[in-house]
Amino acid sequence: MHNDSDWVRLATIGRPHGVRGEVRVWLDNPDSELLWQDVPMRLERDGKPPQTVVIDQLRPGGDSIIAKIAGVESREDAAKLTHAAIAVPRSALPALEDGEFYHVDVIGAAVYDAESGAELGRVKAITHTSIDVLVVQTHDGAEVLLPINADYVPSIGETPGRVEVRNLDHWR
Repeated sequence: MHNDSDWVRLATIGRPHGVRGEVRVWLDNPDSELLWQDVPMRLERDGKPPQTVVIDQLRPGGDSIIAKIAGVESREDAAKLTHAAIAVPRSALPALEDGEFYHVDVIGAAVYDAESGAELGRVKAITHTSIDVLVVQTHDGAEVLLPINADYVPSIGETPGRVEVRNLDHWR
């Protein structure tokens, strides 16, 4: 049995697709293969206990994936799942290489100045352009974008809940 903290969101369910209970699904990591693998999955919805789920069928759906979830037979049933998360046990995630991290472990982490140790804010998001970019919400409400490379982010993912940044002269 897995504890709630052992589960990681893999995808979000969108609107129904068609009339036979299919739904659109958006992966948090578009490169992930876990949705197609035989791993335990559950639905997580606000205000409801997690529910074990089995996905019967998957197919590409343009910018999303079309999924048929066992027991969901109508458009109305599918609509009830809109905005639900599909989660998998952390143990199902592939092993990380040195220097890699899972975004879920960094979003919400406290951000510290590597030189002074001062807390600067929290990681709001990670965006993808030609490089990965850390979106930091500072304590004064500003959003700062930093490329995730050793020049600006010397420590990310090594210590849970902590990201260190440097070369912040343009923040001041």
